[in-house]
Amino acid sequence: MRNEIAWQQFYNAAIMCRAGTPAFASDYAAFRNKFRSDNEINSAPLQRAANKHRTNIHTFKTEIANRDGASGGSNPQYCANAQQAFRWALSQQVNQQTQVPPMMDFSADMGLRACSAGPAPTPARPGTPARK
Repeated sequence: MRNEIAWQQFYNAAIMCRAGTPAFASDYAAFRNKFRSDNEINSAPLQRAANKHRTNIHTFKTEIANRDGASGGSNPQYCANAQQAFRWALSQQVNQQTQVPPMMDFSADMGLRACSAGPAPTPARPGTPARK
């Protein structure tokens, strides 16, 4: 869910900040291209979660966009914060969308909670013996 929140927020920043400086159309295109496969991988579990909770996925995305738009419109630092977020997301240090946090995480306000399964285990580095 956090990936989808971040995805929608980057889209909103590209729209909301285009009239001012800086404009993020090219940054959003680069973000979209960089994380396209991550988004495709995450779309199926997101759709299953929406179906399980009898929620329309488009309604969910619209809710994210509306909340972000309302908070961004009242924040004079919104575009400056978005610029920093784009800079981080597009840096060479970042290679997965899970490394890109939402600019403003309001998942708790939407009644969302973290998956109880916890994070996926970190694979051992090559050449590192597995613990027993």
